[in-house]
Amino acid sequence: MTKIPKIGDQLDAFEELNRQLRDDKLKEIAQEKEAREAKRRDQIDRLLARSVDDLSPSDFSDFKDELQAYDQRFRLFKKEYDSASNGTAKEEIYKKMVFPQTYDDEAYREIAELYLKFQKVLQEGRH
Repeated sequence: MTKIPKIGDQLDAFEELNRQLRDDKLKEIAQEKEAREAKRRDQIDRLLARSVDDLSPSDFSDFKDELQAYDQRFRLFKKEYDSASNGTAKEEIYKKMVFPQTYDDEAYREIAELYLKFQKVLQEGRH
């Protein structure tokens, strides 16, 4: 005689399958995000490794939005610097403007370094 599974057992199996599918999807999303971040870091590293003479502004096109956002941040530093009184606060702002890859908030350091390289390319007139 064949034993018919109880509805509760079927629901438990269905819930377990759903959980496994959800976990698999979350893992897949995390792996895709990690791969995108690794590719982004690799692109930045390659740009930073190249000489200014070998670059043009178009080489930075994948980072256009991030560079524009950092430009706004840099302009804010400049405005704060210009209005600050001489002293420690002004020195800290100066450090962020001149050495942002070291003194800016950690979350901005990578794009700050790329921003500085981009500015050098623009100054060299490599269009």
